[in-house]
Amino acid sequence: MISLRFKVPVRLFIFSVSEAMGSQNYPEMYDANYSFRTPNGEITVRVTSDGKGKVREEKSSGPLQSVTITDYEAKVVYTISEATRLIKRAALKRPYESSFSSDRAKQKGADDLGTKTIDGLICQGWHYKENGSETEIWLDSAAGFIVTSKSKIQNMEIEMVLKNVNKTEPRTELFSIPNYPIVEE
Repeated sequence: MISLRFKVPVRLFIFSVSEAMGSQNYPEMYDANYSFRTPNGEITVRVTSDGKGKVREEKSSGPLQSVTITDYEAKVVYTISEATRLIKRAALKRPYESSFSSDRAKQKGADDLGTKTIDGLICQGWHYKENGSETEIWLDSAAGFIVTSKSKIQNMEIEMVLKNVNKTEPRTELFSIPNYPIVEE
């Protein structure tokens, strides 16, 4: 089982990704590597989207590793544990939310921070408060993926930084579900 220190930033990240992707029915095609810095250490996250409704997230923090595949078409989430060779399958609780546009930002009460260049990418910034957290997020203006974000949740600060991104078509096998026993959640 994944520890709480691993779940909190990942849950925030999943929300941020679903809020930040481009204006199509699903996240655009990309393969991005991120670093999360938390009070409990660093977590590495790789997020890959096939642009057709499937998103794969690989998370690692020391010995803890997990893979989650979200299938927006089938409305299901698979959490794959290589250590136990088990898969947890759960219904997708929230549909894909297309864009963190200025209209969506206004609905959330977000403040527009304008644009700035981060690592050669022109980014749009937003600041908002929601569910006891406060977040500043900078998105690539062209593709909508997260470049950096800083969040405060209670007394904990979490920083997420894009390490690299590739926008070529990912390998289809990244989205295949292994033949492990499935446990329904």
